[in-house]
Amino acid sequence: MSESTIYKNCPICDTNLVIMDGIYTITCNGCETKLAYDLETKELVDLGKHVKISKGKVSQTTPRKTREYGKKRTYFLYFLFGVWTLGIGFIVYMFRNLRDLENHNSEYKIEVGAEPILSDGELFPNFNSMVRDRFFYSPWYAGLFGLITIVFDIFSAAVAKYSMLYFHLKKQSKDTAPTKSPHSGVYLTGLILYLLSLPIAIPTLILNITYGFEVFFFQSIILWISVAMFGAGFFIIVVCGALWQKAFNDHLEAMKKIDPN
Repeated sequence: MSESTIYKNCPICDTNLVIMDGIYTITCNGCETKLAYDLETKELVDLGKHVKISKGKVSQTTPRKTREYGKKRTYFLYFLFGVWTLGIGFIVYMFRNLRDLENHNSEYKIEVGAEPILSDGELFPNFNSMVRDRFFYSPWYAGLFGLITIVFDIFSAAVAKYSMLYFHLKKQSKDTAPTKSPHSGVYLTGLILYLLSLPIAIPTLILNITYGFEVFFFQSIILWISVAMFGAGFFIIVVCGALWQKAFNDHLEAMKKIDPN
């Protein structure tokens, strides 16, 4: 046996492993357990139950978390933040949700039936980059058109957020996905109702205030219809947001219980 090569068996499944000199961590080919080689005991130990590796020595103390599945968030606090900032907080919240999806480390051997979360690291482009590329690197007329494209990017990212989590959890059992996420179509319906109500309600309200509700009875009906659309759309958006966050939080908790490392 070479002095620079160590042969050991996995303490979990007894698979034969080869450890090269200077390499103190290894993943078992059989059970995929993360292991560490302790130079003091000359044995392989479960890395999930050991925290510190210093000069080749493994300190056997508290368990160490080796995987990150995402961050739990409180939707109600972000909702208040969004209302207080007149909508800007909702964009910040969506940006963080998309980052949570990007950072979600899926374990498909545990998450049976899970669809992959498709991500290339650019689910939601940096807002400063969008402004710079569309306003400062473009002629003024193209920059004005950039206003529309930025809004479209934000809406597209919001729909993608719901779509990714919905299909990721859809076929999983209650063991890993105790709560399902709303379909993106439900959120999109609420968003459309909300956006359509604004250009109808505002001019109709101005007409009624200017000329009187009694004179323009037809406009009054349109006003109340738009108010109903606004309320229904806002309600759907809020409920979908709360259910999305609950589904994500419950999924994280379930994964941590099944796979605490």
